[in-house]
Amino acid sequence: MPTKKRQPTAKKKQPTGRKKQSAAKKEQPTAKREQLTAKKEQPTAPEKQVTKKKQMSQKLAITQVRSRISRPPQQRRILDALGLRRHQQTVIHVDSAAVRGMVAKITHLVVMRAITEE
Repeated sequence: MPTKKRQPTAKKKQPTGRKKQSAAKKEQPTAKREQLTAKKEQPTAPEKQVTKKKQMSQKLAITQVRSRISRPPQQRRILDALGLRRHQQTVIHVDSAAVRGMVAKITHLVVMRAITEE
């Protein structure tokens, strides 16, 4: 017995919820736009000139004091990312939030001290 083939039904486009604005409406400034442009046009106080002082570059010396054996893979990856391959090895990194965040995850494995250089 032959089976009947179904005719594909036309799919209706789902409304996106946005209405298209005409070019005339886009050109007309709203009250909010007028307020924002008025604020931008107001003169501001002159900016203070920042004098560049000789800044000391802050660095961190990180020493591995505990073994990586029997540690979770995430902690091993952090040690690798910091460049710590061996027990009692010390590496120096520029002080940044990323490095401090990595050290915070493995504080039980490493010791960190700050180094100031001129």
